[in-house]
Amino acid sequence: MPDSNRLIEELKKELKGDIHNVTFNPGDYIIKQGKESPVYIILSGVCKVFVYDKSGGEIFLSSLDRGNTIGDMSNFTKSKTVAYVVANTEVEVLKIETIRFNELLRGIPTYAQILYSQLCARLENTNESLTIKVNELLSLNENLNNKVEEQVSDIKEKNDRLKRQNNKLKEITKSRDKFLNIAVHDLRSPLSCIVGYLDLLNVMPGIQNDPDLQKMSKIMSRNCSGMFDLINDILDINKINNGDLEMNIEKVQISSVIHECFDTNMILCQKKTIDLVSDVSESIPACLADRRRVLEILNNLVGNAIKFSERDTQIKISAEYKTDSKYIWVKVSDQGQGIPPDEVPTLFQAFHQTSTVATEGEKGTGLGLAIVKKLVDLQKGEVKVKSELGAGSEFKFSIPVA
Repeated sequence: MPDSNRLIEELKKELKGDIHNVTFNPGDYIIKQGKESPVYIILSGVCKVFVYDKSGGEIFLSSLDRGNTIGDMSNFTKSKTVAYVVANTEVEVLKIETIRFNELLRGIPTYAQILYSQLCARLENTNESLTIKVNELLSLNENLNNKVEEQVSDIKEKNDRLKRQNNKLKEITKSRDKFLNIAVHDLRSPLSCIVGYLDLLNVMPGIQNDPDLQKMSKIMSRNCSGMFDLINDILDINKINNGDLEMNIEKVQISSVIHECFDTNMILCQKKTIDLVSDVSESIPACLADRRRVLEILNNLVGNAIKFSERDTQIKISAEYKTDSKYIWVKVSDQGQGIPPDEVPTLFQAFHQTSTVATEGEKGTGLGLAIVKKLVDLQKGEVKVKSELGAGSEFKFSIPVA
């Protein structure tokens, strides 16, 4: 920049002892206060100009290098915000007191005044563009802060509302569960009485010799049995949801549980001429589980398979274990109607009923598979289902190896 070099040399001649070389290290403030600062002419190095926003963050404005004259930074903005100048590298400047600089300007040669005027004009243009930029940045920053505050306030209000609704829902759920437990317990006693009297009636000669009475007695017994299932399922699901179900985790031989399930469900299969088979090796290792709950899982799965299977089909209970696995997988597969693909994801929801109808009108509570899922989860296992419409289903669950 030859023009600025000439100006610097002329200033040195004219000002002599009133002009000083000053060096600033990187990070030093050259102008920290916005007013009454000396005039600096940059000889070498680069400075950066910035302002602080309301939160104390630094907003970069521009860089200044050799030949730039800097002084009162309050001109950079139209607001009360002060612009600061910091050495970005090692910076050497000529330092002149503002009053002395202005006095001596009148005595320097005309061409120097012209050069200085040009430099001032350039600085003024820079100041004007920086002023616009600063005000835009400050305005954007203020708008952003306002929007953030509004959003934070809105989120807090929504969280408070959700918290109140959640607490209210918990109270309602607690009251519902309490009422449900009382209701099902109160139903169980009279139902037991009805079943007892039905058992007595079934052995009386008058009933046994009358086909119509026999038929009515069987219908009543079947409905009572369905009510008992519903009561037990409701009690179980409530205990699980409330965390009140006690689990007795111990070493269990899965083969013995499958044999017990097989014996329990054989009679039901024979009534529908369904072939129930089991395939489990006695060498499968013991698992860590609650024996009673594993049997409940199996009975639910086999019961469902019987309900949705046609006569003269097969239901198979099996178990498999791979030596490199930490789990035993127990399977119940059937040749029944299968499940529509779009209904598979919701199978394990409480009170969910598929569009598939039981083959002989058997009734269900809609809680069996929900209980299966929760009981498997409580034993650190997993449930999977594979089904093809019209070709049958396969349910399998895992249990950790002991």
